[in-house]
Amino acid sequence: MVNIKTAILKNNSRILCLGILVILVGVVYGQTLFSSFHFDDRSSILLNPVLRNGSDTIRGLWLYWPTRFIITASFYLNYQIGGMEPFGYHLVNLIIHIFNSLLVYYIILYSSEKIRPNGAGEQYWPALAGAMIFALHPIQTQAISYIAQRAASLAATFYLAGFLLYIQANRRRSKLYYLFAWLSGAAAMLAKEMSVTFPLAIILWDIFFTGNKPERRRLRWSIFLLLILIIPLTVLLNSGNPKYNDSGQLGGGKISAGFEKISGGVEAPARLTYGLTQIRVFTTYLRLILIPVNQNLDYDFPAVSSCFNPEIIFSSILIISILIGAVLLLRYKKSAAAFGIIFFFLTLLPESSFIPIRDLIFEHRLYLPVLGLAFVVAELDFSSRKLLIFFSLITLMLSALTFARNRIWMDEITLWTDTVNKSPGKARPYNNLGYLFNQDKQYAKARRTLEQAIKIAPDYPEGMVNLAISYKNMDELARAEEICRRALDIKPGYPEGHNILGDILRLREDLSEAEREYRRAIELNPGLAAARNNLANLYREMGKPELAEEQYGKTLREGEDNPVFMNNIGLNLLEQGRSEEAIRSFRKAIALDPELAPAHYNLGNALFEKGDLEDARKSFRKALKVDPYYIRALSNLGIVESKLGNWSEARSAFLAIIRLEEDNVQANLKVGLIYFLMENNPRAGEPYLQRALELAPDLPERSRVETLLNRERP
Repeated sequence: MVNIKTAILKNNSRILCLGILVILVGVVYGQTLFSSFHFDDRSSILLNPVLRNGSDTIRGLWLYWPTRFIITASFYLNYQIGGMEPFGYHLVNLIIHIFNSLLVYYIILYSSEKIRPNGAGEQYWPALAGAMIFALHPIQTQAISYIAQRAASLAATFYLAGFLLYIQANRRRSKLYYLFAWLSGAAAMLAKEMSVTFPLAIILWDIFFTGNKPERRRLRWSIFLLLILIIPLTVLLNSGNPKYNDSGQLGGGKISAGFEKISGGVEAPARLTYGLTQIRVFTTYLRLILIPVNQNLDYDFPAVSSCFNPEIIFSSILIISILIGAVLLLRYKKSAAAFGIIFFFLTLLPESSFIPIRDLIFEHRLYLPVLGLAFVVAELDFSSRKLLIFFSLITLMLSALTFARNRIWMDEITLWTDTVNKSPGKARPYNNLGYLFNQDKQYAKARRTLEQAIKIAPDYPEGMVNLAISYKNMDELARAEEICRRALDIKPGYPEGHNILGDILRLREDLSEAEREYRRAIELNPGLAAARNNLANLYREMGKPELAEEQYGKTLREGEDNPVFMNNIGLNLLEQGRSEEAIRSFRKAIALDPELAPAHYNLGNALFEKGDLEDARKSFRKALKVDPYYIRALSNLGIVESKLGNWSEARSAFLAIIRLEEDNVQANLKVGLIYFLMENNPRAGEPYLQRALELAPDLPERSRVETLLNRERP
């Protein structure tokens, strides 16, 4: 009976621990479910063609990025279930983090049994403390709130699962568990390259936590060490993949033939420079772990190329001292703390050694290494009431910092404004913020922000093209063309630049040159659906519907889930008199994006041509619900209401136009005519008719209007 009671109490304690952990993670990260896509989410998800590829899916997912096959496959599954709605992607990221935190709990729990065998039943609180540090530390936010960094968290899932399975295999003496641990480690290798340390981590765990003789473990270690070969062999066999060349992982930071450098942007430094700089990066990571303030998405971190730099010397001494401390901790039987310190440095090495990567520092690289800190915390004696209270306060503080950091991740403009404030000397944050201002139609702000990016990095073609977009949208077309051409002088093979130049030339009515630029963009990147869409629009404007339809068809294959493309296809069909097909295209655009006002407006026009006035009215009203300032929708709504004999509603629509644009001739004319002819209120209508005549002396209806006005005069 005593044993049963003890077992029940232990089980209840474990459930309580896990429940507390899950609730806390849900509270601090719940808001991220409603945040937007960010930064690399565009290339990884929004513009990733393999997610939409219906044929040969597995091969396409593999070829996109072989050593991150599992990550790409997870995005593909997300897309199949929820399309391009960010909620589903954020939900998966949150579930992954909760699951990882539970894995950390059990890893520490079962590891603690090895060093405190007589108190195994009392290890729940140290395990919970370590898991809470892992789950609630603000440094983890980037790997969770930033969808593309699922690479860090999902790779950690397989890494941690393999780790736990290895521990269980050791506890149970089970070869089957060893097999599952090996397979989980192999999966981690195909999620992110940093997983290469997995075999070394479990060997370290064996050394620190078990008393098995080396000869009994040698064969097992050898089998697990074979996992290290997966990543280099995969990279070698796919050396032409630009994903590897882009990050500088091949050729010591050199760019392979056919892959252009990002001039003025961020490039991978030389191998020696990268390695030396990482010594300083290590100390910055330590500072972020211990004092997690002033977090930054895009650090302006200076590269170091001299071994005699004072900061490098100081950082080296600090790192060596910490490692010596780990050895001393092991000597004094503090295995968990010693293991945690070594694990922290070990798991940072793949991205912080002498293999150059474009970005010197990123917070998401700390996601898995935080397990090391969790082990250090688990070494503490939680039987002390004072320590328990102190740790609870620390947990609350970390939770508050995490919650606050997640609020910054809610909105892209807020995120990049924060980044610009913390990295004022770096061009990329200004470029990204300027891009977002352009997207938000804040063109003056975009121009000021992007000019600052160009001031910092004068040869930054991406920044120049975004600046050209700002000038284009502010109707300064000559200046926009000048800047865009300068960007293309720096980077001639920039497809997006040629596409934007085509837009500018089209607005300047240089249609043949615009066509040439769009075709050049497509030649450089056949998958650039925006360029095909623009070329199709150009052909439609030039009265070449067959050529337009051909390009729209190719656009559809590249971007079938783009509502703007579907809307444009509908316009081309409508202009050819193919109303039914146009209506289907507009409805699909609306299904993809219910907030796309032009699609509702165009659907209303198609239904009007078909004679379906009631549904046309509904479509115009929906367009105005999305955009109350949509003058063309107001005008057409007024016409439909007139056709239906709803004169009061028609007058209201035209009056709304006048409130937005008081010099609108047709709106003034129609309001005046409705008052005169339909509502028998000439006194109310007279000012509007007079205004219409003032604005348009050559008004075709002038004689009719003057007759009405003269009829009312004594």
